Amino acid sequence: MTFRRARPGDGATLFAVTGAAVAGLAAAHYPATTIRDWMAGRTVAEYEALIGRHWLVVAEPGVLTRLFVRPDAAGQGLGARLLEIGVAFAAADGQGPVTLGATLNARGFYERHGFRFVRNGTYRHALDSPEIAIAHMALSAERAARRAGAMAGVLAQLGPACPSPAKAGSPEPRGHDPRPAAGPTRSPRRQRPTP
Repeated sequence: MTFRRARPGDGATLFAVTGAAVAGLAAAHYPATTIRDWMAGRTVAEYEALIGRHWLVVAEPGVLTRLFVRPDAAGQGLGARLLEIGVAFAAADGQGPVTLGATLNARGFYERHGFRFVRNGTYRHALDSPEIAIAHMALSAERAARRAGAMAGVLAQLGPACPSPAKAGSPEPRGHDPRPAAGPTRSPRRQRPTP
């Protein structure tokens, strides 16, 4: 298995993976209307723009933001490997726990990988999109630091983490709501659902 950063031209694939993961893995845990509307307003062009601005990331300091696999890849270790890499990036600053907002179908996956449930919450990807129920979860700072240390070689191979949008000087994507839908979280950054 080879891992690399997303690059221009990957938007269609990432859009398709996200949609397939939602339809195939989350459908048993959410109402049909939520599944139908999950990708509403999202486009391949938006994903391409996010990649170009370094907004489409798996991890930010202290937060896992996106981790999706196609349903046919579920249970084969790909999600676990992506999680290791994401935790290592999120924990690279060593400043505390790693948090995430898990889709309801993925809560058990994260618990098996050492995350603990913090509280229920909601997420919405844009102001006019529906709220999606999520589980806020956290991995202790100690566990996160150990995983980051174990993944140092992989991180070096992938290169430095993408700059945050504020540091990169990129405007926020149209319709992006930087506020958490369920109030403040333990992290200053917004938690995206992570199936």
